[in-house]
Amino acid sequence: LGDDDMQGKIFGIANGIEGISGMIISFIALAIFNMVAVKELGLRFVLIFQSSLTIIIGFITYYALKDMQFSDNESEKYSLNDYIKVIKMPEVWLIGIAIFCYYTVFSSLSYVSPYLETEFMLSAAAVGAVSVLRQTGTKIIGGPIFGILSDKLGSPSKMFIIGFILVCACVSGFMILPVNSSYSMLAVILMLLLAFGLFGLTGIGYATISETSIPLKYTGAAVGLISLLGYIPDAFYYNIAGGWLDTYGSEGYRYIFTLSFGMAIIGLIISFILFKRTSNTRAEKKLNSQKSI
Repeated sequence: LGDDDMQGKIFGIANGIEGISGMIISFIALAIFNMVAVKELGLRFVLIFQSSLTIIIGFITYYALKDMQFSDNESEKYSLNDYIKVIKMPEVWLIGIAIFCYYTVFSSLSYVSPYLETEFMLSAAAVGAVSVLRQTGTKIIGGPIFGILSDKLGSPSKMFIIGFILVCACVSGFMILPVNSSYSMLAVILMLLLAFGLFGLTGIGYATISETSIPLKYTGAAVGLISLLGYIPDAFYYNIAGGWLDTYGSEGYRYIFTLSFGMAIIGLIISFILFKRTSNTRAEKKLNSQKSI
């Protein structure tokens, strides 16, 4: 959908719409759950509602996209060599590692709320309100803002650099911020800025494909491999972070922030490399277009 120079905006706005729709669906599901006296029955109705909605959206998507035409030859079938070509593409690995880095930090966000409650003495009600704002508000604005800025800069990977700088600053802020209730407001601001940066990076994560030399034919396989690399922290991160908190108590948060900072630095370095490679690709495309004239 759209030209290459619009991918950041498209992915970012889509991520923002996802945040809005997710919030609306959550409120509807909560209303359905509260309408039923028996909790088990209420949960069943919520699952039926969400499953039915997924099926309906699937049908709408199918009929909306069934007539879409692609520039590549659709009669060509994937072969084992095609998958091997995708595995050998450096840009696929760079994007996958960058997503792995910011998603590892993103996974740490779930520990920031209890950190504010136990270490900065915020009330449970205040933490709950801030958590809702972190989960919905920052997602609604983070993706679209990052997407629009990446298109204005002409490069999602350049916006990756800016995003990782913001993430590094916020995580380092948590590492040096004195654990004291008098700094609770500053801790809340750091959490919201961190969430904004992470949701912004999530919004434009796959837009970086548009500025690489990955052919359209291989985009599906590339996205699959990138997703496998990027979201694999779900398989192990929570066990590691939870183990630190169980073993070291409050000191475990220090380990979580240290790991997050390390991942943010690696992500920043990878983003610089990716930006350099995509710059070369854009230069080559421009040179080839001039030769063809």
